[in-house]
Parts: sequence; C-alpha cells; structure tokens
Amino acid sequence: MKKFAVLFAALLQSFLAYSQEAESDNGQFLVIPRVDVNGYFLPATDGGDEGNGIDLGDSSFYTLIEGSFGESDFSYSIANHWLSSDPMSLYSNTLRSDDLNWVDWAYINWAPGAFDFTIGKNMIAIGTFEEDEYDFNSYSPLSSLLWNSLQAYQWGVSMGWTSPDEGSYIEANIAASPYGERPFQSGLYAYSARYTGEYGFYKGIWSANMLDFGDGIQKLYTAGNQFYLNDSWTATLDAYAMFTPATCYTGSRAHMFNWGVVPSITFDNGGRFTATVKFIMEDNKQIDGLVDFEHPTFDTDNLALGTVLNWYPLRDSRNLRVHGFAGMGGGMTDGYFAGIGATYFLDLKPLFRR
Repeated sequence: MKKFAVLFAALLQSFLAYSQEAESDNGQFLVIPRVDVNGYFLPATDGGDEGNGIDLGDSSFYTLIEGSFGESDFSYSIANHWLSSDPMSLYSNTLRSDDLNWVDWAYINWAPGAFDFTIGKNMIAIGTFEEDEYDFNSYSPLSSLLWNSLQAYQWGVSMGWTSPDEGSYIEANIAASPYGERPFQSGLYAYSARYTGEYGFYKGIWSANMLDFGDGIQKLYTAGNQFYLNDSWTATLDAYAMFTPATCYTGSRAHMFNWGVVPSITFDNGGRFTATVKFIMEDNKQIDGLVDFEHPTFDTDNLALGTVLNWYPLRDSRNLRVHGFAGMGGGMTDGYFAGIGATYFLDLKPLFRR
C-alpha cells in the first residue's frame, strides 16, 4: 500500500504540473492559515480545577489545489493539512487510516458524461452537512461526536451518476475502513452509498455506510437536510443512527445503538457578518449483551448548545475571516467553552496563469 500511495502521489503531482501549463482560468490554489485560541471552563472534580485551560484549538495551515487537466474530462483535488495544534501527529500518522494525517484528500475524477469515477484518498460518503463542510470552516468543540471521532478521509474508489436535470447525484464508494491501522493492509473496508438532491428551497444528503472494524460490521445511516428559508436564513438538520455489534467479555454478542440530531440555523445576507446557532444531542445505549464492551467509535452522550459569529473585515471579499464561538456542554468538553481566531484564504492560482 505504501508503494501505491507514493506512486499515486507522484503521478498526481506530474498531472498537476501538466495542468498548470494547459488549463485556463478554472481551478484554485488556496493557501489557508488559521489561528485559534480556545478556552475551556470545566466543572471542578474533587475540588480541583484541572479541567480549565487554554489551547490553540483548530489552528492549522492548509492548502487546497483543484482544477482540471487541460480540456479533458479529468479533474483533481488535493487538500493538505500541513500544521495543526498538534503538528507532530499529522506526520507520525502518515499512511494510517485510523487518524488524521497531513493528506486530507488527493484524488483524480473522470467525468465523461452522466457517470463519473474517482480514485485516490477522499471522504467516505457520509450524508451530513457537518461532514460535508471543509475542516478549516469547522469548530471541533461545537461539532458532533461523530464528526470528532470518525476518521472519514480514506483511500478508495467511487462511482457516481448525475441526473439529466443535475438535481440529483447518486454515488457508491469502497474505501479503507477508518478502524484499520493501515489502508487496505488491515483487510478492513468501508462500503457506502449516498444520495444528494436539491429541490428548490431544500437540499438533502442521505447515506448508508457499512464499516468493518474487525469484530463485526458497523452500520451507519445518516440524513442531512438543509432548508433555504429566504435569501438570508438557512436551517440545517443532520441526523444519524449507528448500530455496532461486538463480542462481550463473556463471549456473548452485544450491540450498541448510537443516534444523534444536530439542528442549526444560520444568518448570512452576503454582507460582512454571519451568525450560526447550533444544538447537538447524541446518545448511546447498549441494547443487549451481559457486560459493557469497548466501543470502536465513542461511547458517551453529548448535549451541547453554542453559537458562531464570523466577521469579514475586507470590504470587497471574504478572504479574511475573524471568528468567535461560545457554547456549553459537549461530549468533548462537558463544560463551557469559547474561542476566537482568524482565517485567511489566499488564492495563488493567478500566479500560474499566463
């Protein structure tokens, strides 16, 4: 697998060099630095305050390169996560499938008509708008346990079909399982099917996923729903259900049932401010079996409420974003949290155009 990944990366870089010479105005080459400072105020335990603290949160440095190979039906997308608040882990996890590393995705897509085919590292086809958002636009303390715990970037292949009116898209995906240590080498795979449709004021993303974790197949069903209320207001409702089998210490079989709903509402009138209010409710239950077992994803409940404010100080663009968020609860913090930060989007593509 290591040889395949290195060969694929070399071929992709060669195609990218060619495309920079051949393509016209399509594509982008974004450099995205982000700096965050987050504060956590957690309930004291045994009279202590060890839970309180400050960290760099979602601070990161990304690049996003997208475009097509000349006038062909081939396109590419590469997202690299070069730095984070824990940068060493990105590189020590190289070629691992159970944790984040410095390559979020790197794939080639061929779209000769209504059908398209993708090969490389991409996201598992999970149907929530939370998963569909770029990581550099997300806030981990105010994200679901599913988003925080499941490593969705995996090597694999997919095939999709676009309806004649371009209102619907169906895709099937086979990829390495997020529960294996090494892509494909572990022999664990993920099988996914997803439907995306847009109908006037409504857009939906629904998926069914089967994730092999060695002791069984985890089944994940998701439904992302977005409603465009008017030109300024958008309501989103993500929901999921997860069924996980496992063997108890007694040798008997047990099953865990996880579910979650993540409603939010966003105000964005195209101006210099946006605001989002988000609520998260997640629950897990062992529905049978004699004793508890170690859940491969997460085995805690989550109840959180928070808000995100974005300010774009540049008059004619949204290239600079100053953001702040605050909330309470949350399975990753279980207290109060707040953060401020800034993100800049620099497009270097014009430097490569003739």
